Amino acid sequence: MNQPLRPGNSNSRYAIALPCEPEDFANFIGSLLGKPQTIVNSERGSFEIRKEDIVNSYHLLVQRVQQQNEGQLLQFTVRLVFNDNSSVLLNSIDDFITYAEVRPVFPTQAHLSWAFIVRFRDRQHPEKQDIDLSFLPESVTQNLTANISA
Repeated sequence: MNQPLRPGNSNSRYAIALPCEPEDFANFIGSLLGKPQTIVNSERGSFEIRKEDIVNSYHLLVQRVQQQNEGQLLQFTVRLVFNDNSSVLLNSIDDFITYAEVRPVFPTQAHLSWAFIVRFRDRQHPEKQDIDLSFLPESVTQNLTANISA
């Protein structure tokens, strides 16, 4: 199992090799899977979120991460929660743009989630970075605060 890869091996047509020393492997995997820091913030107020606002937020965030930190988008999802407490998970910005709900419901929450692989200039290994943005009505944020405090 720990055999070096040999070109022309007829048993395997494809192989993946990681360009690191065995002692660096743990640091590399840890930087991809770990969550070293979390920043949480909330803003209160009255606002209306339109489909275009979510699409613009997606493009703005992806553009900034790619330009500033050599980031590559791994995954993007949008979960819409409707007034009947049902929800739908959409797995790309294109799925979100083309989604058309057929039931007589309207969205009351939107949860956006980005996963990036980012190569920071001051780090040796790329890191996985998750960014979550949720739009919640006031009543939901009050319930979350009560649940967290209890």
